[in-house]
Amino acid sequence: MIPFDEALGVANRTRTVEVDKAIVLLGSELPFMPARAVLEKLTGLCVSDKTVQEVTEAAGREAMAMLGEAAEAAKTVKLEPAGGVLDWRQDELPVAYVEPDGSMVPMRPEDRPEQKPTEDHPGTHREAKMAVIFRGSDVVNISPKRREVLRKRYVATIGGVDEFRDKLWAGVVDLVGTTRFQAVVLRDGADWITNLAADLFPDAIRILDIFHPLERIHEIARLLHGPNSIPGKAWAKEQKERLKASKIDEVLAELAIASKAEPHKKGDRQTLREKCEETIAYIGKRRAFMDYATYLAKGLMIGSGIIESSHKRVIAQRLKQAGMHWSLEGANAMVHLRALRLSDGPGWDRLWERLAAAS
Repeated sequence: MIPFDEALGVANRTRTVEVDKAIVLLGSELPFMPARAVLEKLTGLCVSDKTVQEVTEAAGREAMAMLGEAAEAAKTVKLEPAGGVLDWRQDELPVAYVEPDGSMVPMRPEDRPEQKPTEDHPGTHREAKMAVIFRGSDVVNISPKRREVLRKRYVATIGGVDEFRDKLWAGVVDLVGTTRFQAVVLRDGADWITNLAADLFPDAIRILDIFHPLERIHEIARLLHGPNSIPGKAWAKEQKERLKASKIDEVLAELAIASKAEPHKKGDRQTLREKCEETIAYIGKRRAFMDYATYLAKGLMIGSGIIESSHKRVIAQRLKQAGMHWSLEGANAMVHLRALRLSDGPGWDRLWERLAAAS
């Protein structure tokens, strides 16, 4: 071994760890070919597109292994329950928000799921399950209508619910530690998320993201009064205020009336009736998680805009660009890598300590 090479960090390798880090930073943010070009322009270093892909995906596999080990270790961690679902003690216990959701990633033909395609789950895609985790104390009010989270953790994987559950729990343990806390699970109405929340956080305050029922209500308003009409907007706003006041029965009664009303467009009568009936059933199934007046009185968030923007930031910006189709291995490496890199905390530095030790 040549001492000078060892001092530079290139003993037994062709690149330094710092060069690999630059490659991975660019490869996790840009398609591999543009990443190679930017690397050359910024540093003068010439590598192939394939090298950018291999180095980036290798770092992603290490991030995946690191989270897998944390998930295995976290299985033994048991936190003392925070109290019953209706025991609103967030003034006594620190609040931790958990916002899970799914996002579809386009796959290559050989890695597409063996399932019947549907509108929500096209057969050309696989679902990346993801969550953003943050403390209530890290939520700051920027303005009366805008909040910002100062520190957050992302967990993402392309796998089954059981695998995701274990990795999500590891992320919560990493953020909160073993102290007691009040979990607040803010999510859409998907059954797998409802079941996961009940399994992992039986004492959680579970909140249905208010924008999901509102999205349905706005669709009904358009059918009733036409697109962008003042009466339609007023009707939808009235239902929103009723939801925020926890007047669920009044909303359901209004939807029942709307189901029998004349639509704005003559041929939409059946569509209007079906949409109203679907929304009535949707709300009825989830009304236990729609006590928005109580949530707001306690200062809790009722909209999951953070997970929606997190999907765009962590997954869509890199994995869902025009023309992209991923291998399962490559996509999984990338979602783990980006979730780790974009999270606050020491995870990124830990990854490079592991990579440097293994080189």
